Parts: sequence; structure tokens; C-alpha cells
Amino acid sequence: MAVPTREDCAQIHVIDLQKKLKKLFYKDNEDGTIEQLYEFTNKNLNEIAIDGQRFKYISQVNYLGGHRWFFKCNKCDKRVSKLYKPPIESNKTQLYLCSTCHNLKNRSTVYSQNTLYAKVNKPIKRLREIEARIAKGHMKMFKVQELMDEYDKIETSLKNMPEYRLWIFKKSHNLLTRHFDI
Repeated sequence: MAVPTREDCAQIHVIDLQKKLKKLFYKDNEDGTIEQLYEFTNKNLNEIAIDGQRFKYISQVNYLGGHRWFFKCNKCDKRVSKLYKPPIESNKTQLYLCSTCHNLKNRSTVYSQNTLYAKVNKPIKRLREIEARIAKGHMKMFKVQELMDEYDKIETSLKNMPEYRLWIFKKSHNLLTRHFDI
């Protein structure tokens, strides 16, 4: 497998947990106060374990009132709102840690450095967007003509690129990684 990105990893977000706890709290305590919600959240967040892994939580008082919750990464103690667990095939530690500890990057950052993606996949993605817009219909004829002109221009430029020929070859022989197969 190629280097995993944030999008490839299992993620837990503290806000999702907080929303679920808030629903539970107000389901049982319709007239509960914000301070009671804070105490309930503080108590229940400390009891949560996911995949057998326990997490430390901290809150920060907002200047407008209320609290903002964070995970503390079990490795570096950094305050984060998301923790990531890489896929098994990545040979990385199978724990929920921050993106810094797993050395994760966004998919767009990884792909922007790749010539094949920049020169081939981005234009192909745009061609598919144009196809979808035209298929949707309900456009004036001059707008359809503009989109068709853009489509023809992109298609012509792709056919003249050696990278596109390589991409076609790889696609026809199932040699593309899943990231680059749009």
C-alpha cells in the first residue's frame, strides 16, 4: 500500500462523541443546565474506550461560555480534536494517535506532488464534472456550448500527453493504485 493519508484512516472526532453525549443528557434531563451538561460530559468522556484503547480528555472554557473538548494524544500529549488509526496494511502502529504522530498528510497534499495526478487525473475529473452537469440538463444552450468547448479542449490536450498514454496503459492493465483510479 502507498503511504496512508488522513482520509484512508479510521477517525474519531471529539465533537461527534460530544454530540452523542449531549443527546443522551437532554433525553433524560430536559431541563438540565449547561454546567450539568459539562459535568455529565466530563464524567462520561472519561469512561469511553474505543477498540480497547482509552483516551484522555481535556476541556477549555470558551470566552463566550461553554466548554470545548479535546483528546490528548496518547503518544505526544498534544491537544487534538481528531485521532487517526491507519489501515492494517500500512504497517503503522494500530492505535488511535494524532496525525503528527502517525505522520499523516491530506490526500490532496500527497497528490499535488505527483505528476500523473496533476497532469492526468485532475483533467479527467473535470471532464466527468462537465459530463455530469450536461447530463443534469436545465441549462441554456450557450452554457452547454461553453462546457462542450472546455470539454473538447481538455480532451485534445490529454490525447497529446505522454502521461495520459501511460495512464491509459496502466488502467487497461490494472496497474493503477486505488488513489489514482478516479
